[in-house]
Amino acid sequence: MIAGRPALALAAAAALGGCWTGDVKAPAEPPRKPDRLDAKPGRCSDGGDEAQLVALSCRDMRHSRMQRARSGALAVALDRGRLLAIGGDGDGAAATAEMFDPATGWSPVGMPAVFEGIDWAATRLVAHGRDAYFVTASTLREIRVARFDAERREWVAQSPPLDGRDNGTIPHVGAAMLADGSLLVASTDRAALYTNGIWRRLRDLPAAPKRFVRWIAPLAGGDALVDGVLRFDRRRAAWVDVSASASRRVQRGSYAPVALEDGRVALVGGCSDGGECWGNPEIDVFDRGGDAYTTTRALLEREHAVGAQGISLPGARMMMTSDFGGGRNIEHCRVPTDPTLASCRCGACSVPERSNFTVVAGEGECMLVLGGTTPHGPTDEVLRYCWSDSPLPAIRTP
Repeated sequence: MIAGRPALALAAAAALGGCWTGDVKAPAEPPRKPDRLDAKPGRCSDGGDEAQLVALSCRDMRHSRMQRARSGALAVALDRGRLLAIGGDGDGAAATAEMFDPATGWSPVGMPAVFEGIDWAATRLVAHGRDAYFVTASTLREIRVARFDAERREWVAQSPPLDGRDNGTIPHVGAAMLADGSLLVASTDRAALYTNGIWRRLRDLPAAPKRFVRWIAPLAGGDALVDGVLRFDRRRAAWVDVSASASRRVQRGSYAPVALEDGRVALVGGCSDGGECWGNPEIDVFDRGGDAYTTTRALLEREHAVGAQGISLPGARMMMTSDFGGGRNIEHCRVPTDPTLASCRCGACSVPERSNFTVVAGEGECMLVLGGTTPHGPTDEVLRYCWSDSPLPAIRTP
């Protein structure tokens, strides 16, 4: 995601019209901090003049303000409704972390010792039950890992057997918790697997297809999809090239990967065209069964060109949003076994004006939006959007 685009976002808003009515406009003066936020719902068409809108509950979560304003923070959902947020832009945010507990609200926790000298652009945070794993590539291209224990509220170094290697590239790193509970960590050419407290060095990633390891998503059977072009075969501990069916957007890498509940991965948002782009309305769905992608028809209602993020819901569904223009409206998609039958609806809520926020899954069918940069700077707000399949009465959109 990219911070500092309020002027561009406002220009896009003026051109988009109808769906933009959900945005909360910035007041002339910075508002005082209320105990609760009342995000006003807007209206967004799911196609046609007569539009059935799907209801979203627009309200903030309990104890809905972090202790520090954070823009571009790393955040994950832990067990029992707990959250962990770390780093980001804001006064003192980069060197701090905090945890949310439904019983006590937000409170500070320590930082992992491995964060010294890291490149935040090459840092990932993944969760597994009560634990979170902080994975980063240092400026020496050394991969470092620390585990956060939410019960003890402390970090423990878990560094993998991947020493520094200067291969002439900027550091990149990806990490994911696999279906069997193993942690897969990979950089541009190296990888390791953490299972039952033991690290295992894997064979190096192949030089082709060309990619930077920016993300890893779990697949069915304990496998993983790496940057959209490689599949990690867990049983054989091998890398499989799956780029043959990848669309141009997958190869460009500007999208959000969402690991669906059934073990597939959906790639949403982003831009496949050079120059100015308003975002791709199609979704690319990868299925491990055939090692292939299926590209849906045009589904997304808004332009999610920048900062696309999404969460998985039960029943092969997902919610997503983005931080550019009309993309801040929240969309709900169903991705059945046959992706050509997939459908999306643009909900009756949009994220208030901000960029560089962080999205995580909340309890129930809820999406949490943490922090971000508003017209007044970084914010500490945490907003909650919960899905309901009950349609609102039909209306005529502008």
